[in-house]
Amino acid sequence: RTQRDGLPALPSAYPDEFFEDLTLFLPHLEVAKFAGGEPFLVRGHHVVWDLLIDGGHRPEVSVVTNGTQWNDRIASVVDHLSMKVVVSVDSVDRDRFEAIRVGARFDEVIAHLDHFVEVAREVEISHCLMRDTWSGFPDLLRFADDRGLGVNVSTVMEPEAQSLHRLPIDDLRAVVDGLRRRTPILA
Repeated sequence: RTQRDGLPALPSAYPDEFFEDLTLFLPHLEVAKFAGGEPFLVRGHHVVWDLLIDGGHRPEVSVVTNGTQWNDRIASVVDHLSMKVVVSVDSVDRDRFEAIRVGARFDEVIAHLDHFVEVAREVEISHCLMRDTWSGFPDLLRFADDRGLGVNVSTVMEPEAQSLHRLPIDDLRAVVDGLRRRTPILA
């Protein structure tokens, strides 16, 4: 909001009292999932992670990230909490990736992905299969396989202009045929 739209930051939805109250529940926490936006940029997430680490609590923690953030602090948190990290990767073609993820740099995100592999309990790729990405899907699968990473595939329904689900049947057949030509094992 502040950088993209030049608007003032919104007030935090979670005042300090929220985190004080949260400490009562953390010893009983079994699973914690952080997603939406870029979790490693959210101050409140870092507060929760610090409370977990300082309290010696070790729930199963997972984070879905766009992979644009990496520093020593992130490495330490991921390592201490033995996080599962899911990195969103739209394409392994640099130009297509950067056209979809405006402002993100492909080489940086891939370097961060490799750093996560070094310190996380588990790393997976999350991929939105859509009109702009289907042709590169086999390359993405090879990329993930070369790194020993699983791939979660999301079905894109909206916006309609990107949804494979909403393609006319002949266009969808062309997608399927294109994938079969690129990946003979699917034929």
